[in-house]
Amino acid sequence: MTPSEARVISSPYRLSTGPDRQGRQGSASVGTALKRLAPVMADQRRSMIAAFVATIVASVAALVAPIIIGRTVDLYISNRDFTGVLRSAAMLLLAYLAGLVATYVQTQQMGSVGRRVLFNLRNALFTKLQWTAMVMPCAILVLSLSLYFMKKS
Repeated sequence: MTPSEARVISSPYRLSTGPDRQGRQGSASVGTALKRLAPVMADQRRSMIAAFVATIVASVAALVAPIIIGRTVDLYISNRDFTGVLRSAAMLLLAYLAGLVATYVQTQQMGSVGRRVLFNLRNALFTKLQWTAMVMPCAILVLSLSLYFMKKS
C-alpha cells in the first residue's frame, strides 16, 4: 500500500477527554484511548493476531528451554547417555530457533502496524486540516455578509 492508495479515515477520535464542566482538562484511560484508536486500527486485525501468536510462541519457547536443560541433566548426563544429550541439544536448538523466528515475526508485525496506524492518523489529521481550511473562510464570509446586511436593514 502506498500513501496515495491509502483510504482516508475520517472517524472522530481524541486521546484526551477534553475539559469537564469545571473547565479542567481530563485525561483518558488506556481503555478509552484504545476504543478511540480502534477505527484507525480496524484494518490491522491480521497483523495484530499474528504478532500476538508470535509472542505466545516466543514465550513458550523461552519457558521450554530450561525444562529441556533440566531434563537433560537429570536423565542423560547423570546416566552418561550422550545420545540423549545430543537429542536434547537438538530439541533445545529447535526451541531457541522457534523463539528467534517468533520474536522476529512479532517485531516485524508490530512495527508495520505502528507505521500504518501512524500513517492513518496523519492522513486523518491532514484531511481534517484541509476541511477546516476550506470551511472557515466560507463561514467567515457568510458571517460578514450577514452582519453587513443586518446593519443595512
